[in-house]
Amino acid sequence: RIGDYVWNDINGDGIQSFGENGLAGVTVQLIEKLTNNIQRTFITGTNGQYTFDKFMPGQYFVKYTLPSDYKFTSANIGNDFADSDVDGSNGLGTTATTFMSPGEDDRTMDAGAFKCAVVSGDVWYDLNKDGIYQDIENGINGLSVYLIDANSNTIVDVSETGPKPGTPSDDGFYSFSCVKSGSYY
Repeated sequence: RIGDYVWNDINGDGIQSFGENGLAGVTVQLIEKLTNNIQRTFITGTNGQYTFDKFMPGQYFVKYTLPSDYKFTSANIGNDFADSDVDGSNGLGTTATTFMSPGEDDRTMDAGAFKCAVVSGDVWYDLNKDGIYQDIENGINGLSVYLIDANSNTIVDVSETGPKPGTPSDDGFYSFSCVKSGSYY
């Protein structure tokens, strides 16, 4: 038997914390390593739990497919009973390979995910220096915009200004499409 829990890692720290609930709608697959065949598939309910049982001993890994607006949190941060095991070692959304012995019951295969937040805006040439983007002012393309973690002062991501998608010439737009919760500048 193998399984456990898929949870909404609200703070994105890779560790199951009090108040972080199960994540529904995640497709979980048990895959036999040698043949790469899917042995079982499960879709998590509101509690986020899953279990695969009654399969032959051998080498297996677990693959998780998240809803489109979620990303996996960091893997193997702490205690194996409370961390995320999705390290991508067998492809996107997968755990490392484990050998399952006859009668073994491994309930430590967890997956943490956070809901993406979007940070976006515009950079423009402020003709009258009033701090307000007006129709007569042009956006500036080709500038690098850095998203910095306010706690560690490290660069999290870099975006380049350009045309806003879906507009003919709304220039100076930048976007960080998947940011985990936290404090940034």
